[in-house]
Amino acid sequence: MDISDLRALAEAPAPTPPQDSAPGEIFIYGVIGGWDHDSVFSSSFLQQLRQLEQQYDRINVRINSPGGSLYDGLAIYNALASSTKEVHTYIDGIAFSMAGIIAMAGKTVHAAKASMLMFHNASGIAIGNAEDFRTTAEELDKWDRIIAEGVATKTGKPVEEVISLFFDYKDHFFTADEALSEGLVDVLDAHAATEIPAGIENMSFSNRLAYYTRREQKTTGGFISAIKNLFAGSGSPPAAQQGQTPTPGKKIFSQADLSTRIQAMAEEHQKVLFEVEAEALAAKQQATRWQALAEEYGSQPGAFPTAPAKRNGDRFDEAGPDQEAPQLYWEAQDVARFQRKS
Repeated sequence: MDISDLRALAEAPAPTPPQDSAPGEIFIYGVIGGWDHDSVFSSSFLQQLRQLEQQYDRINVRINSPGGSLYDGLAIYNALASSTKEVHTYIDGIAFSMAGIIAMAGKTVHAAKASMLMFHNASGIAIGNAEDFRTTAEELDKWDRIIAEGVATKTGKPVEEVISLFFDYKDHFFTADEALSEGLVDVLDAHAATEIPAGIENMSFSNRLAYYTRREQKTTGGFISAIKNLFAGSGSPPAAQQGQTPTPGKKIFSQADLSTRIQAMAEEHQKVLFEVEAEALAAKQQATRWQALAEEYGSQPGAFPTAPAKRNGDRFDEAGPDQEAPQLYWEAQDVARFQRKS
């Protein structure tokens, strides 16, 4: 072998991994862009998807999720919709909100018996003046159109019709049969759906997220356990690196992926800590304000002014005895007594 042979060998493309005849599987079980180790983040999802695309011609995406972040969800939707592989999405339990949009990315969409699909408008939080709220509303209108386009692509309906049908500021729930009739699902599967809580269609969006988060956290035991479980899921070096075929559905994490997921969990737990501290500070400020009210109107029953008052901004106006100031007064008394004890 001479130098030209060595150069040709070095410049040759890497061999393509053999394609497995069985489908690869990837799971969206949990909140999208959430705060738990079972939450689904676009960064780690896309890494797993790219690994599966190298190994399999068909990829099954199993979904049981109440939805979550538009930012993570749209990246996942676009990656699936643009994949050159045969992508099948499966609604194993629920596919609500952003999870429902992701389900529409499948070239073939399956739904389990008794599963449920749900669409609704994008939502967000705004703080500031009237112009800030108007700007946020305009942005939400744009988000609504983007997610409606995903449904329109699946059903063949015009975007404006999809918006009027499914994004009219109400929650739209579909059983598997209803979703099939609307052209949202292609295949009904015989297996039963994965654990859907009773009355979930009547829960608020925040309660749905809370239910799935609590369910995931039952086995985690907090942040440290979440990390332990994450490493436990990674197992030994990926089978693909050992020349073996990966087990379908097994979580395979690279070192970079583990680092990314752990960092995301740490940031989310820190965010929760900040929120708790902010709520504690707000409660302390409210207690101080109530104590000031108690001191202003005396510390003994009957010391309240003869002409009771009601709140008007930060001052008091005269009002009848049935107004709310007496209640504020007695609440202030309770807070003052509590603070003296503590």
